[in-house]
Amino acid sequence: MKYRNELDKILNISLDKYKKDPKICCGTTSWTETSGIIYVALRNPTKGVHQLCKDYNKLYGTELETEDFHKILCKLCLDSHKKREIIFKRVKDAADHLFLLLEGDAEAFAEWKSYTERFIEKVDRKKYWKAKCTLVYIFLIDSRFKQPHLQVIGEEFSENGSQFLLNQITKRFARIYGLKTSTNDVINTTKDVFVQVKQTEEAGLLKDKDAQIEALQNQLDIYKNAMEVLETMLDEIKENAEESLEEEKQSVIRQFFISLNSLEYGNILDTLQTAKVVFDENRIDLMKNQPHLMPMAMITRQLSTFIRGYGIRPIEKVGTEFEAAVDAIENMNYEGEAFVDDEEVKKLKIKTSGWKYKDMIISVPTVTEI
Repeated sequence: MKYRNELDKILNISLDKYKKDPKICCGTTSWTETSGIIYVALRNPTKGVHQLCKDYNKLYGTELETEDFHKILCKLCLDSHKKREIIFKRVKDAADHLFLLLEGDAEAFAEWKSYTERFIEKVDRKKYWKAKCTLVYIFLIDSRFKQPHLQVIGEEFSENGSQFLLNQITKRFARIYGLKTSTNDVINTTKDVFVQVKQTEEAGLLKDKDAQIEALQNQLDIYKNAMEVLETMLDEIKENAEESLEEEKQSVIRQFFISLNSLEYGNILDTLQTAKVVFDENRIDLMKNQPHLMPMAMITRQLSTFIRGYGIRPIEKVGTEFEAAVDAIENMNYEGEAFVDDEEVKKLKIKTSGWKYKDMIISVPTVTEI
């Protein structure tokens, strides 16, 4: 297979994670019995429950009663031959598309991507474990893929662990087939919108409320593109740094956010924070008089939550007022008249919070003289 080595890279990374900490891929519950029952049910989907139970007991050396075996099948949405055949066809089709991907068939990617985009699916109005069933079939049943050292993926990975692995496969082949938006394209789009907003500000068109709202609407495009930048670049960082030392990964992530909050890319972290403050302060007015702007406020909050999720934290609180001498703000950017001497105390206000990733500084706070 042309791209088998690419699949093996992803699988080996997952296996390394499993060896270091099984809970990452399996959760806190053993999946051995469940995987065995799925395996038996999908290997011979047309057999009756009683025969499947006998096959299971013979294969795994257990004495599970047919009634108990059937209860588990019900929980797995595999309790009738009709359901088993439907699920069998779905996972087999997915395995076929994956095989074609490995053979170099780019057209198969659309089907594979569609399959892995949605994991909540039902048969006869009942949800089944789509990702788990898929990996059981691929690594325990399909002769094109199963290998002794890969059996643990089908046997032990949880539904969530299986979903994550399938998503990693999709992302890798999207990049191989050139079907993923490049980071540079996203950043350039963001920069173009930012330049337009800056030109509007410099032209002095933000004096009335309508103009401010229009500017915020333009900035929304920045935030949407910023979200795509974050997701795309962080995916690349994770994949490229997966086998690197922890310190190196942290340094790479920190450098990414430093670039994101640079003037060149519109100080996206600071701009996002400013917009969130505006929306929060005017939330009631927006809800009553301009409800069409509420989606913008929601996206702003979602972006803020997304950034916090990666461990990015503000250093100071925007708007905080205090008095200080020059030596107290030596680790901040200062905007205002120069201090006369080291003894002079000025009244100051936090303009931008500054940001840090864990204990590493991304940008320092900016204070302005009042």
